[in-house]
Amino acid sequence: MVFKKAFPLFALIGILVACKKPQAFVFKSIDQIEIQPLSKDSVNVKVDLAFSNPNGFAVNLKKVVGTILLNGDWVGEYHLDTLMKIDKKSDFTIPTALRISKSVLYKNALNSLFQKSVELQVKGYCKVGKSGIFIHVPFDYKGQQHLPL
Repeated sequence: MVFKKAFPLFALIGILVACKKPQAFVFKSIDQIEIQPLSKDSVNVKVDLAFSNPNGFAVNLKKVVGTILLNGDWVGEYHLDTLMKIDKKSDFTIPTALRISKSVLYKNALNSLFQKSVELQVKGYCKVGKSGIFIHVPFDYKGQQHLPL
């Protein structure tokens, strides 16, 4: 009788111990840069952001919100609101489209002519979960990146 009353408590403790908080995705690179004219003041930049899932379990990616800076200058913000299944210990790409002011693009393109790489910073958060339970996982990548413009 005592076992029947204590079972839900033990089951809850087992579930809480077994559930491991997902680690942040590891940023790997920027691939497939494509610049398309949008208007006289801005361009549409399409890039694929490559990441790696360091978790030992598959997760669902529900939302990504991030800010992108080149050489410390704000370039744009990114919002992805879709559901993607990410396999455990796997690499994946997120297609990204940014609307960027031509003045920001030209400034960073001019700087990249004189430098072999630019400082790229991508920061924000993503909603990652499993079995319908999602949590916010922050990310902040900062490093030197070669941009094949």
